[in-house]
Amino acid sequence: MTSATEAAGRTWTAFDQFLIQFKGIGVTILLAGLGTILLCVVVEKTVGFRMGKEEEHIGMDQALHGEREYDFS
Repeated sequence: MTSATEAAGRTWTAFDQFLIQFKGIGVTILLAGLGTILLCVVVEKTVGFRMGKEEEHIGMDQALHGEREYDFS
């Protein structure tokens, strides 16, 4: 450890380590956020997030598969 602090040119404290780990957390959050935004854009442009109004009213099972989950009628 002594050679690492000498190579850095100064003493290495726990606070220095905390700052490096805090920067790593920030980069991780940033990358996760950007990846999520990218995936959302790709999904919206390809298949979309929402169904049409008519399909929404009918229900997903009925509109997409012609099935009825609970037929109480």
